[in-house]
Amino acid sequence: MYPAIFFILGVVILLVSADVFVQAASQASKKLGLSPLVIGITIVALGTSMPELVVSVFAAIKGDGGLAFGNIIGSNAVNILLVFPLGILCSDLRIGTMKTQRNTLILLLVSVVFYLISRMFSAPWIGYLLIGCAILFTIEEYRWGKIGIKHEDKVRFSKLHTKEKTFDIVIKTVGSLLGIGVGGFITVVSTENISLLTGISTTFLGFTITAIGTSLPELFTTLFSARHSEEKITMGNILGSNIYNVLLIGGLTILIASPYPMNTYHWMIFLLSSVLLVGIVVFYRGRIIPKWVGVFLLLLFLGSGYFIRKI
Repeated sequence: MYPAIFFILGVVILLVSADVFVQAASQASKKLGLSPLVIGITIVALGTSMPELVVSVFAAIKGDGGLAFGNIIGSNAVNILLVFPLGILCSDLRIGTMKTQRNTLILLLVSVVFYLISRMFSAPWIGYLLIGCAILFTIEEYRWGKIGIKHEDKVRFSKLHTKEKTFDIVIKTVGSLLGIGVGGFITVVSTENISLLTGISTTFLGFTITAIGTSLPELFTTLFSARHSEEKITMGNILGSNIYNVLLIGGLTILIASPYPMNTYHWMIFLLSSVLLVGIVVFYRGRIIPKWVGVFLLLLFLGSGYFIRKI
């Protein structure tokens, strides 16, 4: 019963922390004069990716490459096939016309590069390269956000003001981030303990149950950002989390352990989910995504889970 009790505790901590975190992110967006998409794709995405970071890095240190890399590519697939459609179903999710399009293409590019690197090379310099790209991506996002204030976001920020003090926003952000990290870690560890009792392989575990467990922060952040009508934070969180999973967490994992030879079907789901996201974002550019798309993605998620179980 102890793993189940700790799982419930972790979920409760995640729920509370994610709600506070979304509010703090929205206030930070207004205070800094940056689009909620930029805040979502950097600060929020980094915060919600903490469980993936903890699991993959510790798994790599212990020499379990299957769990480390399975968690990375599995979390990306879960974010697109589970978290994204729930965001569609819980709100009127409108797709942006500029930054969202650009960042979705970046996600597809880094996903393909990560696949090729993992299949063709095995050297520490690859890890440094990916981490360097993560830092460059963060700097460029901030720069694009500042440029956006004078262009596509000009009207929005001319009407937005916040009375919240900077210190209060920082305290909320740091506190909720710690809560997300602790809650995510407790949830993942308890999920692993429950699953390991059944004798499931760590590679399968990383791609499925652990990936879902580490994606709970993204899931709860998406649900609460939908409740607060912060659809840009929703999209930013999903895109940013996947990009940082590949560049930052993937880079750190490769520095510690060589790329693990994942099953071809795992890579196929990883890449096809990214391609599917690009198609949806491009097709519904500037429009609200219909609810049936969310239902379709959830059915694909269930289908892929059944497919992986049969491998």
